[in-house]
Amino acid sequence: MKLLNNKYFPFLVIFLACLVFYLPIFAKPTLFVDRNNDLQEFFWPIYFFVKEQIIKNHQIPLWNNMILSGTPLLPDPQAPFFYLPNILFLFLPINLGFTVSAFIHTFFGSAGAYLVGKKVLNLKNFAAVFCAILFVFSPKLAGYIEAGHFGLITSWAWLPWVYLATVMLAKKPKIVWSTVLTISSAGLFYTHSTTFIYAMALSGIIFISLILKSK
Repeated sequence: MKLLNNKYFPFLVIFLACLVFYLPIFAKPTLFVDRNNDLQEFFWPIYFFVKEQIIKNHQIPLWNNMILSGTPLLPDPQAPFFYLPNILFLFLPINLGFTVSAFIHTFFGSAGAYLVGKKVLNLKNFAAVFCAILFVFSPKLAGYIEAGHFGLITSWAWLPWVYLATVMLAKKPKIVWSTVLTISSAGLFYTHSTTFIYAMALSGIIFISLILKSK
């Protein structure tokens, strides 16, 4: 019981749940990165191109000339060089980078789901951890991985943090929650712009509803 009440233990359990979820991919990476889906056909070439331009030519490419007559990268908020966590692709092989990034984002998102359970739903540790584990093993996330929707995999991780920050900001206006909401909103914008639009609209509705309810 003491172990369960330790503030770090729930995050260890969540981390182990993520390990179990990604174990088949760690054992056989081709399950994730070699399926002729969006990850292999769309994301992989762009990330490879950007990495090659940065490392070999020492420049940030604003135009991708590898697709037909070319396509602009600068106007695309989901271009790899805008999103800070993508820096790990400069140090890891592309295939490993996708796997590690997906794992880190899933753990980060599930940690956010745990905090939603604790701070918003007022659940006890066991119930909050259970909510986080449900987040990890969500069929929606599994579907994103199956389809190779890397942008949706990464944006999925930011949703609990947007919700958490929105509710906490409405209840206790503090600079820390403003910061969390700003960072998590930016994370959504730079990973999947459509999800960002829906999430921000819903965040605004939740915030206004809670403010009106408190009056």
